Amino acid sequence: MTPERIFAKTGIHSRRYAADREVTSDPAVEAARAALADAGIRADQLGRIVVATSTPEHPRPATACPVRHRIGAPGAAVRE
Repeated sequence: MTPERIFAKTGIHSRRYAADREVTSDPAVEAARAALADAGIRADQLGRIVVATSTPEHPRPATACPVRHRIGAPGAAVRE
């Protein structure tokens, strides 16, 4: 399928590829930290973390679990 056809059907015009040894939670943690900074809140103030992915690091536990740990939100519920 050509890039033009993909864009016409989905609206997606770019792809991202993980670096060697990069896992699913790495960009999720980066995005979470940026969102927290933009919102002006601390990770320990979060009540829930939701991660949506079709490429989890492991079947279980949810990718949201390492994200919760790495951003420092021990009290947050997780959902994937």
